[in-house]
Amino acid sequence: MGLWRDQRSTDKPHYDRVMEQLQMLGHRNLVCGLHVHVQPADTSARIDLLRRLQPFMPLLLAVSTSSPFWMGHPTGLMGYRQTAYQEIPRTGLPPLFANQAAYDRYVARMVQSGTIEDAGFLWWAIRPSLRFPTLELRVPDCCTDAEECCAGAAVPLPGPPSGTPSGAARRSGCRRAGDHRGKPVAGAAPWL
Repeated sequence: MGLWRDQRSTDKPHYDRVMEQLQMLGHRNLVCGLHVHVQPADTSARIDLLRRLQPFMPLLLAVSTSSPFWMGHPTGLMGYRQTAYQEIPRTGLPPLFANQAAYDRYVARMVQSGTIEDAGFLWWAIRPSLRFPTLELRVPDCCTDAEECCAGAAVPLPGPPSGTPSGAARRSGCRRAGDHRGKPVAGAAPWL
């Protein structure tokens, strides 16, 4: 059983800074998630893809959920990890950025204000990876069975129809910056 009082953070400078910033929340946040990196053919499309995938985050959590216990007690939920994780700042769903420049401005403001050191301190359920040319899906639970874990990571994700120019995909109903229709629904189901 994973009791948070008995755990130690990973011995790396990055995690030391995370623990210094989060204090008790960092010590108490004993969760294990699965990070799936998706590299779009056009890596400059990561922000557009981030926006369009947000409504599917509850689905990705649902097919992977495996955290019904907390501190050895049944929670009554199929997945408690996201509920526990909500107390950490900069988690959940990210803002809907219009484009890469808007995302870059957001990160720059957060860094300039001293809130974060870099984009690696944004712990959203889905984010552009700081180290790789990928979109990092961070919402899935870490399944206890390797085959289930791989199956969850391979869930096909929606994208524009093959051969559809990105502008046509946006006009066809894919989410736009400022279009918050799906965010309340996606944000309301982090615990199942």
